Amino acid sequence: MMRRYTYIAATLMAAAFGPLGSRCVAAQSSAPPAPRPASHPAVDSAAAARTAAREASRSSSGAERVQIMQRATQAWPTQPAYWQMLERAALSAGDSAHAQRARQRLEALDVGTARVQPDSVQVRFSMPDSLDFMEGITWDARNSVLLLTEMRRGTVWRMTREGRSHDLRLDTLPGMSAVWAARGAHDGRSLWVSSAPMPTHTRARGASLSAAAIWQIESSRGAVINRWALPDSLAEHAPGDLLVLRDGRVLVSDAATAAVYVLHPGTGRIETIRHPLLRSPQGVVELPADAAKPAHSVVLLADYSHGLLRIDLATGEVHRVEDAADRSVLGLDGMAWHKGRLVAVQNGLSTPRVLAIAIDGDARRVLDAVTLWRDTSLLRSPTTLTSDGESLWLFANTQWEDYAPDGSRVQGRPLHAARVVRLSGFSRR
Repeated sequence: MMRRYTYIAATLMAAAFGPLGSRCVAAQSSAPPAPRPASHPAVDSAAAARTAAREASRSSSGAERVQIMQRATQAWPTQPAYWQMLERAALSAGDSAHAQRARQRLEALDVGTARVQPDSVQVRFSMPDSLDFMEGITWDARNSVLLLTEMRRGTVWRMTREGRSHDLRLDTLPGMSAVWAARGAHDGRSLWVSSAPMPTHTRARGASLSAAAIWQIESSRGAVINRWALPDSLAEHAPGDLLVLRDGRVLVSDAATAAVYVLHPGTGRIETIRHPLLRSPQGVVELPADAAKPAHSVVLLADYSHGLLRIDLATGEVHRVEDAADRSVLGLDGMAWHKGRLVAVQNGLSTPRVLAIAIDGDARRVLDAVTLWRDTSLLRSPTTLTSDGESLWLFANTQWEDYAPDGSRVQGRPLHAARVVRLSGFSRR
């Protein structure tokens, strides 16, 4: 289940109703916004389902709740939260037929028993107790290191596969706030970082709110090369993923503003992409070069509420990737390419998992979704993942559930050290 901040989505119920308290912020872009259709079937269906679920929650009649929740599941059949609500309503009303049907649908959408499992699962590192609220993890191929983002202090760690680590001490930089995501630059000499305030950071440092920004940082020493404030930088931002495109542009997905920002480093221009399908943007990957037709950048973006989206960065067009039968790609967070296939963290279902998603050649349709790994003893509030070409790496626990929205610790909940897990080799079972 997603444990991002409450204005993104903090519970499975938030996945049903969309991000809590999120607000659209007026775009400040040097490029005209992408065309916004008056309506969109997927958006309309999701909105109809949310409306029905709210109506059901207000009803005092068990039979009526069952009837209303049937409407919700018909409007948005790949959202497991509505089937769970239908099952609970039916059980409460003594309606065994609808409860059984809801359970069957949930089992199908739960991606079944894993058909693929990693040959090796290793907890490679447990971060020191002094380090908490780790968030992002990515592989810097040019320097052969992992980049780990720490939100509470606001810094990035460089870590080798063997566990040797180096803190870049970005928390000492004026204007730095919580660090959400980091990526290595193509030149190997710098890295890109997204930052935005959050209560845990301001509590830890006693700092005032700083502007949300994209930073270019010198890789080895942590010195600032450049910094660009995000549009409406003092509004709520959640720049949870960052991608360096093949042409050098930097893309940031922002769940709080329901927008995608594209930075042109040469000019400092930031484009803002908005669309009705963008409700809670999360992980993003660029399509392989041979799949981007014609030869301009096309990205796949995981929207927590609406599923996989295909975005043409040349035109700003946004399309929803069609679902496979009995497979849900809602509630996806971080994504990466691993040995030619798309992998993702899915934390919006009842049990978090690492998922492999097969898509058609032009990224218009999901062909299948298969569980690669889930382990309730280790996998707790995962967010992002990365591939070093041979293995997958992720934080098994990112501590989102250990903090309240005001940045204070949840009373009575022990804080476990963040664990970096390495998944190697995948065999069919």
